[in-house]
Formats: sequence, structure tokens, C-alpha cells
Amino acid sequence: MKKTNLLISILFCLFFAGMMFLFFIMPKQEFSQNEKRVLEEMPKFSLESLADGSWFSKMDTYFSDHFFARDFWVGLHSYIKQSVGLNATGDIYKGEDNWLLEKPITQNSTWTENIQILEKFAESHDNIYFMAVPTKGYIMEDKLPKLHDNYPDAQLLNQLKSLLSEEVSFIDVSGVLSENTDVYYKTDHHWTSKGAYIAYSKAGEQMGFTPTPQTEYDIENYDGFYGTSYSKSGLWATPPDTISLWKQQNLNVNVTITDENRPFPIEYDSMFFTDHLDEADKYPVFLDGNHALVNLKSNADSDKKLLIIRDSFAHCLAPFLASEYSEIDLIDLRYFKKQTASELIEQNNYDDILFVYGLDTLATDRSLQWLK
Repeated sequence: MKKTNLLISILFCLFFAGMMFLFFIMPKQEFSQNEKRVLEEMPKFSLESLADGSWFSKMDTYFSDHFFARDFWVGLHSYIKQSVGLNATGDIYKGEDNWLLEKPITQNSTWTENIQILEKFAESHDNIYFMAVPTKGYIMEDKLPKLHDNYPDAQLLNQLKSLLSEEVSFIDVSGVLSENTDVYYKTDHHWTSKGAYIAYSKAGEQMGFTPTPQTEYDIENYDGFYGTSYSKSGLWATPPDTISLWKQQNLNVNVTITDENRPFPIEYDSMFFTDHLDEADKYPVFLDGNHALVNLKSNADSDKKLLIIRDSFAHCLAPFLASEYSEIDLIDLRYFKKQTASELIEQNNYDDILFVYGLDTLATDRSLQWLK
């Protein structure tokens, strides 16, 4: 027994020494393809960072991010958890048919504060519509594992309706999404282009337009899409999704993107930035991803102007709405900081204002304070 224990100890020490040796000699990656994030750089040493402990914290993250064969060990850990009966890896459930679903959101102080901000904003503005996007786990309930926490989406949506009903036209898309298939990606928390089209069609009932028929779109499909649910799961053997671009025939749109850290706006002649389809993160194919301000000018048979205050769920929804408005401004309050949304509205003659937010964003993001 003692010889066996000694052998195990020696093998462990050799393994640990080998891993440390490989850590120091192997080249370091700047970006994780699977996790879709920039990896920690070697922290700069200073007496101040040493004193406040930040250098040790960053070094810990640096070692973790650049551990030899990191993707293998992260994946092994996730699959071991699955093999022992744990149906969740971090914040992701492993569902049926290779569905990866985020755990339920929780109502907290941020949710309450955001609702109060929305109520106050609605009191001083007209023609406001609100589209709250339910979570994938709530809509795709039949794909969840047998053991899972309850999803509070219905309760939260009802609370939104009751608090905003007097001043805001609430667009409830939960019912129509539940009645259809292929409305969310298996490996990402966003809805698919089909899901966005269904939401656009539902919006037409309250916003006063007749949706463009599906037959007037050319649909291009691209394989190999891995989303945020995949990146968080560590379940690297999960098959990829197909990402679809719905391009309306005879609709021409000019796109101008403005960011506060760029000296000049970017101009583009399409709402679909197809260069991103060759990258690890393909979702920015829609409107080039997250930006402070995106302006769309189309040849739509309309003279109306729309402001969309949104998170990333609006990225593939806006191309459908471009056929109903001659001009659309989209602002992301996480990056739109030089002025408030109210100041922007005062400078422009918007016919309608549309909020598009995932319920998870409303429960976690504090940028709605920039509405004031």
C-alpha cells in the first residue's frame, strides 16, 4: 500500500511539473475560439498592484486562461459532471437533442430599478412599444432536462404588462414563439431569424403595419454557428447550429455605425456583415454586433422614423422592421453614453419608440439609467 501511495504521489508530482513546464514553453493564445472571449494578458507588476492584491488576482486568471490544453480540461470537467448525473455545467442545462439552455433568471433589485426607470420614462414620451423576449428555457420547456429550476418568465412578463400597460403598448411574443419551432438556437441564447420574423409579424398587429410575407425573402443558410450557450457549457462535442440570413427582395438599406471611441462613423450598404461568418463569433453578421448607435436608411414605402432602444435581440429583428420605416436608429445604452436617450429623442422626430430587451438583460443590466 505504501509503495502504491508513493507511486501515485510521484506520478502526480511529475504530471504537475510537466504541466507547469508546458505552461511556460508553449505559446499563449490571445483569444479562445470555444469560449469566444479575449484571454487574460500577463499582468504588469507594480508595488501598488501588489499591495492591493490585484496583481495576484490577475495572475491567477492568467494562469487559468493559459493552462496547457485548457479547452480539453474544461470540456473533460463538463462531461464528467454529466456522467455523474449533474445536468448543468455552470449556468447551462444540457437538454434533449443537444439543446443547451441557460438556467432561469431571478427577480432582483436590478429588475425592480429597471422597471421603475421604464415607468418614469413612459410618462414623458408617446408612441412607446415594448417587446420583452422570454428566455430560451421558458419557450423550449420540452427540451429541458427532467430536473431543473422553474422559469419565472410568465410572472415577470405579467408584471411588466401590468406596470407599463397604461403608457406603453406591450408586445407579447411569448405565445407565438411557443407555438413554433426553430425559434431559438440550440447553442446560443438568441432567437433565430425565424424567431425574429415571428416577433416582427406579431409587432405589426400593434404597430400598424402588415408584415412582409415570407415568400418575399431570400434565405441564405450558413453552417458552423456556435453561440454563447455553447461557450459557457464546456460541452465541446455539441453539434453547431445553422445561422440564416433573411434578405428581403428589392429592399436596399444603407447602414451607418457610430461609436464613441471612433473618430468617424462606419458606412455599409447592407444590414448583413458577412465577413463575420468566417469568424469564431458569427452573430455579429447582423448589424456588425454591439454598437452605440446604428442608423438604417431604406427605400421602404414609408416616411416614418423609428427609434429602437435595445439589447442584442434587436440585431436580427431590425432588418425586418427596415421595410416598415424609411429610417431607424438603434441605440444600445451600454455604449450610448455621450447623451441620454431622452436628449436624442428631443433632437429627432421619431414616430415610434420600440424597446427590445431580453428578460435576462432587464434582470441584470443597469444601463437603462441612461434613458433619463
